[in-house]
Amino acid sequence: MKTFVTLFNVENVTLIKDVGLIPYGLNRYGYYNAKIATYNNGPYENINNNTITIPIDYIKKITGFFTIDSILYLIKNAKKIDILNIYHSTFRSMFFIIVYKLFNRRGFVYCKLDGGFTKEETPIYKSFRKYVISHSDLLSTEMKFMQSKLARSWKRDISLLRNPFNLDEIQRNVTCKNKKNIILTVGRLGTYQKNTEILINAFSQVYTEIPNWQLVLVGPYTNNLKEMIDLKLADNSSLNGRIILEGNKENRDELLNYYKEAKVFVMPSRYESYGIALQEAALFDDYILCSNIPQFKELTKNFTLASSFDFNSQAELQSLLISTCANIDKCMQTATLEKDFLLNECSLRSISQQLYNEIEKLEIKNEK
Repeated sequence: MKTFVTLFNVENVTLIKDVGLIPYGLNRYGYYNAKIATYNNGPYENINNNTITIPIDYIKKITGFFTIDSILYLIKNAKKIDILNIYHSTFRSMFFIIVYKLFNRRGFVYCKLDGGFTKEETPIYKSFRKYVISHSDLLSTEMKFMQSKLARSWKRDISLLRNPFNLDEIQRNVTCKNKKNIILTVGRLGTYQKNTEILINAFSQVYTEIPNWQLVLVGPYTNNLKEMIDLKLADNSSLNGRIILEGNKENRDELLNYYKEAKVFVMPSRYESYGIALQEAALFDDYILCSNIPQFKELTKNFTLASSFDFNSQAELQSLLISTCANIDKCMQTATLEKDFLLNECSLRSISQQLYNEIEKLEIKNEK
């Protein structure tokens, strides 16, 4: 059986994202001997508690710089790796591809782009990337709109490969039958990207019209966001117990419990490469309110299975909060349809099989 290696500096939380789930799925369904090559950034609780099981090949910290130590790892191990999985189109990733191909000319490179473009879009870098990309065997992105954009820009085929979810984890954490009147958001709270402040401000304006609902915020947060919430609670004691800042949750099951209990999930992001939190919430039957960015449009079947709003419009979000809470039973029926849509689009089994088929097809083509 061929060896598939994902080269990425993995932390515990990364294991339950595509970086960990893809090699896990390829292993589990018997397609490849897959593993992750990384520094030891443990403890890896998501392995220890059997959320996933995946072999890890620890890269020695010879220099303490992941890029340099990974290059040394590739020089030593390239010939043992049949398929090298790299993430993003950064300079570092491109350099990994060059080193791997230099020491294993017959090796196969799969680059998962996670969006595609980078902050390094200079003319010199574009020329360098164009050269390296020509030596990559398979490139994929997660979104259709980005797939066509990249294909036009880079003048080569780009595959569409959604980010998978682990169905076992969903089934192990069966959705709560008695969901609560909770409006939930999960992410890096207070960052420009996540746009959390518009949700807090919107809820603060309409909370009297949705009297039995709480806003719960889960994830690491900025000091500015904490100060903003503290000021609102100090100025209006009626919001105490209505806006709850839970903070970061390292324990995976604890995080999933929030999805299980909530009825509504709001994701007001200004931009995303994908939207993993939205996908997770939908798989636990949360009704989705999301900003009208292209990534969310694809994940909600052109917004037919969710409600969207302009991420700059607090008024739109306020209106949606009121109407959603007033018609929650109907919204929950739509949430079930959204869950079914994602189960069909993004299951780990189907993504693993799709990736295996694409790699094998291209390897046969390369041999001719």
